[in-house]
Amino acid sequence: MARSSTTWTPEMLKGNTFAQKWEPEELVKEFEKAIQIAKDDDECLCLYDAVDETELPLSTYDYYASKDPVLGALKKECQKQITRRINRNALKGKFVAAPAIWRMKQLGERDEVTNVNQNVNYNTLVTKKQAKEISDALEEEY
Repeated sequence: MARSSTTWTPEMLKGNTFAQKWEPEELVKEFEKAIQIAKDDDECLCLYDAVDETELPLSTYDYYASKDPVLGALKKECQKQITRRINRNALKGKFVAAPAIWRMKQLGERDEVTNVNQNVNYNTLVTKKQAKEISDALEEEY
């Protein structure tokens, strides 16, 4: 595959928000905007529907969410808002269950797994002498 011989000029990059550096306050504002969209817009059924309504490019949203714990938490909140909508609509019968479950898993929901310890402890709780005394006491009564 041949490499492009295009020389990038500043005019060609005008309006390119992918290379833009974002201030932390602006990022928080845009992440919170995505949460509000996820909360209010009934048509918003995936994370990127909400992010697409912000000023952030999708890849930039993911990049900053993976690099900053606060922004990562805001991304999870946005996902939870969408999961809430999907779950509510599936329970009301508006959404088919199987695709709704699949979508919720894509948004980070997990099945609850309960591990039951089935190991039985066979350690003796009484000594041989105590067992003999119990046995003798039962024989005397019956």
